[in-house]
Amino acid sequence: MITEGELEGTFYPLDGQQRLTTLFLLHWYVAQRARVDLAQQCWTNFTYATRPGARQFCEFLVATPPDCDMFEKESPLSAWLKNQTGYFLTWKHDPSIQSMLVMLDALHKTLGKADLGFQDAWERLSDTKQTAIRFHVLLMKENGLTDKLYITMNSRGKPLTEFENFKANFEGMLKKQHPKKANDFIQKIDNEWADIFWEYKDDKCQIDKQFMRYFRFVTDVCAWRNGIFSTAKFIDEMADDVYENADEKCIDFLLHAFDVWHNSNGNQTNFVRVIFDNLFTTDKASLKSLFLFNTPGTEKSVDFFGACCQDYKSNSWSYGNTLLFYAVLRWKIAVRFEQMSDDYPKLSKRLRVVRNLIEASNDELALREGDSVQRITNLLCDVEKIILHGDIRSLSSPGFNKVQIDDEIRKEDFLLQNPALEQDLHALEDHALLQGGLSVFTLQSSSFQAYSKAFQTLFDKARWPDLTGALLSKGEYARKWSRGNGAYLSFGSAKNAQPWQNLFRGRRNDNPHPANDALMRLLDDFCKSSCNLSALVTIQNEYLNNPNTDKDWRYYFVKYPIMRDAPRGNYVFEASRYRACMLKSDRVATFRDPYLCALVEAAGYSNATEHFSPPSWPREFYGNQDEHGRRIIKLQKTGIMFECVKDGWQLSGLPIANAQQQSAFMHICICFSIGTDWLLRTVRPGSDFDYVDRVDKGAKLLKELISKV
Repeated sequence: MITEGELEGTFYPLDGQQRLTTLFLLHWYVAQRARVDLAQQCWTNFTYATRPGARQFCEFLVATPPDCDMFEKESPLSAWLKNQTGYFLTWKHDPSIQSMLVMLDALHKTLGKADLGFQDAWERLSDTKQTAIRFHVLLMKENGLTDKLYITMNSRGKPLTEFENFKANFEGMLKKQHPKKANDFIQKIDNEWADIFWEYKDDKCQIDKQFMRYFRFVTDVCAWRNGIFSTAKFIDEMADDVYENADEKCIDFLLHAFDVWHNSNGNQTNFVRVIFDNLFTTDKASLKSLFLFNTPGTEKSVDFFGACCQDYKSNSWSYGNTLLFYAVLRWKIAVRFEQMSDDYPKLSKRLRVVRNLIEASNDELALREGDSVQRITNLLCDVEKIILHGDIRSLSSPGFNKVQIDDEIRKEDFLLQNPALEQDLHALEDHALLQGGLSVFTLQSSSFQAYSKAFQTLFDKARWPDLTGALLSKGEYARKWSRGNGAYLSFGSAKNAQPWQNLFRGRRNDNPHPANDALMRLLDDFCKSSCNLSALVTIQNEYLNNPNTDKDWRYYFVKYPIMRDAPRGNYVFEASRYRACMLKSDRVATFRDPYLCALVEAAGYSNATEHFSPPSWPREFYGNQDEHGRRIIKLQKTGIMFECVKDGWQLSGLPIANAQQQSAFMHICICFSIGTDWLLRTVRPGSDFDYVDRVDKGAKLLKELISKV
C-alpha cells in the first residue's frame, strides 16, 4: 500500500489490470456487505481509460447497491445485476465486463457463506496503517525505463483493437475541443448506440466494423456539408480534420445521427428496419411504400442503415444511396430535435422527388475530379431543401439533372391543378422504363389517366418487338448520341429494358423530348382502339398500306422486324439512311447490316448458310472501314455479291466464267431491268425514296440467282 505523501502525482499502472480490477471488486463486495457509504470512498473512482464499456460498468456497480436479502440467496450475484434497469444488454458481449461478473460470483460464492464479520473485514481492508494489501512500485522515469517494459512483462496482453483505439483518441479530442459534448458521446457509445448496432452484428457477434462504417458515413456527410475535403487515409485523422475545429452544429449533427436510430420508448429489435420498410419497397405490387428501382444494396432489404453499416465505401454503395439515406436521416433529425411534425405522407412525397432526381442523374452522380466536392455539397443541400421544405425551385448548380428538376416542377404544378390524378401519375413514375421521369409525356388533364393506363398496358416486355415498329410508324423517335467523330441513333429494343430507359430519360436540350410526339400519337390511337392489343399490328399495317407513306428507311424498319433487332437499339446511318449499321452495343463497332439481314430473311435463306461464301451467315462486320465502306454478301456458287446502296442493290463479282451460268444470269438481269451498271434500281432519278419495296425486290432477285444460276 502506498501511503499518502509517499508518491506525488497520478498513479498510472502499466500492468496488473486483472489484479487491480479484482481488488476493486473485493472492495465493492465487502463494502456493500458492511453497509459502507460509498460516497466517501476514493477507490470508487477506479476506471478504465481506454475501455468505455468497462468504465460504464464500474460506474454502474458503484451506483447499484444490492438489497440485504440478495446476499442471503444462493443465486449468482451476476443474475441480480443483469436484472437491474441500469444494466445494458450489450454488456454480455464485452469480455472485460463478463470477467468482472465471474469474479463477483466467485467472491459471493466464497465469502457469502463464510463465518465472516464484514464490518471487521472492511476495517482490515481499509486500514491505511496496517495495510492488508501492498504494492511494489517501480518508478519508470527515475529508473530510465520506457513503456517497452510493459510488452516484456505482459506478453499475454492483446493490443487494443482499431475500434478501441479510435474511441480513446476521439474521446480525447472531444474532451479537449468540445467538452460539453464529450460526455454525451462517451456515455452513449457503449450503451444506447451499442444497442442500435447490435441488431447488425456479424457472425462473430462483433459490431466494431458496423459502427465505424456508419461513423465514416456521418463524418463524410459532415465534411461535405461544411465544404471540407479531407485527404486523410485513416478515420482517426479524418475525424480530427472534420470535428476538431467544427462548430457545435456539426457535433450536434454527429450525435443526433446516432440518436435517431435508438428507440427510447421500447424494444430496439427491428426498430430501424421497420422505419425503412414503411418508407421503401422493392415490391412493385406494394402501394404503401415508395418503390425503389435497381438501387445497389437493396436486393434483400430496403434498410439503408443496415446497408450502410455493411457496405459503405464499397462497390455495393453508391452516391445515390448516400443521398436517399441522408434524406431519411435529415428528416428523422428534424422531427426528433427540431420540432418538425412527423408527417409521413409529406415525407413520402418528398422522398419520391429525391428518388426521381437520383434516377435521372447518373451522369451528374459520376462525380468528376475537380467538381466532386462542390457537387456533392450542392446535392446534400438540395436534398435538405426538398426533404425539409419541399423546395424544388431553388436547387443548386452544379447538382441534379436540370431536365429532371424541370420535370418535377412541371409535375408539381400539374398535381396542384389535378390532385385526383396523383395516383395515376405516381403509377406512371414507378414504371420500370420511366423510373420517375415523365419528360416524354404531355401532361393534359383530359387524357392523362387514359394515357397512363395505356402506357402501362403497352410497354410490357412481351410487346416490345411490336412496339418498336408501332412507335416508329408514328414518327422518328430516336435519341442521338455522340460516338467518336460521328453519332448514332438509339431506339427502343425488342429485348432489353435499358435502351427504353435511356430513351425516355430526360436529357439536356430536350425541348421537346424526341419521342414525345410519336409516343403521344401511339397512345392516342391505342386508347381509341379501346386498348385492344391487336392495335399494335393494325397501326403498323395502316402506316405501311397508306398510299402517302414514302418507302424510306422508316417504311423498311416498320415492315421488317429483323431490321429492329439491334440488342441495344443503336444504329449508325448514312445520309440517305438506305445504308445503316445495326450495332451490337453502345460503342463497340461490331455490327450487322439491317438491309442485308432483311434481304436474306425475306428470301428464306436465314438458315441456309451453305448458299453464302465464308464468313457464313449471319454476316457481321467490324470497324470503321466496314462501317463506311462496302458491306456485301457473296454467293457460294457464282461469286456474285450483293450490296445495299442509296439507289438500290448493287451487284458485283462479275462476269461469270461458266457460259451456262452467264446465260442464266443475263436472262435474270433482263427480267429485273438490270443494266450494264449491274444495279437493281429501286429509286427513280431525281427522287429520294424507293418506288418499289427494295427488300422484297432484292429478295426475289436473290432467290432467282441462287436457284437458276
